[in-house]
Amino acid sequence: MSQKQSSRDVILDAAEKVFATFGFEGASMREIANESGISQALLHYHFQSKDNLYEEIFARRARIINGYRAQLLDELFAGERKPELEDVLEVMFCPASDALGSGTQSEAFTQMVSALVAGGDERSRALMIKHYDPIARRFMEAFMKLETPKLSQEDAAWAYLFAHSARMQIYAHTGRPERLTGKPLSETRLRRVKDNAIRYTAAGIRTLGINGSSVRSSRESAHRA
Repeated sequence: MSQKQSSRDVILDAAEKVFATFGFEGASMREIANESGISQALLHYHFQSKDNLYEEIFARRARIINGYRAQLLDELFAGERKPELEDVLEVMFCPASDALGSGTQSEAFTQMVSALVAGGDERSRALMIKHYDPIARRFMEAFMKLETPKLSQEDAAWAYLFAHSARMQIYAHTGRPERLTGKPLSETRLRRVKDNAIRYTAAGIRTLGINGSSVRSSRESAHRA
């Protein structure tokens, strides 16, 4: 790896920590330079602006994580066994560290993604559309391919959003689950929570498959009336 590439990675890793701690508005290029141990001049040379640096963090991680999940979906539907709902959710709920590698920091990035999802500003919206809507649509397509439950595009969209919300609660590293449960979220407990979340989410999505069409029909009938 060249020195230039190494410097970029050092800056991006440091920026993840700073943005996760202070948010976009609270983070400064000076703080990122201090965290990385690299001069502001070199930081600006690589990224030109805070906006560019912020987006590159998402671009770098999303390429790997979303590519990994897309590959798992392809392999799932290419197999001889017909996938079930839980199989698709297992792919969706796999932790980012599975794609990034155990030696890669993922907590700070997951916190950044949580803030991005919750953000209603134009910057957050643009980044979601560019880096996360494509993989969301891949999961929607996967849900609609399943033999059961039978989901419309609208149902599949809500299925993805419900599942994504549950997933973020598990991996956001906010400390809230520990506060509410009074127990540390160890690796063993995290796996158990993930399995429970998949069962819980699958049950809700199956309800969409049962009730989705009838709910829409009732709404459309009421609208016509």
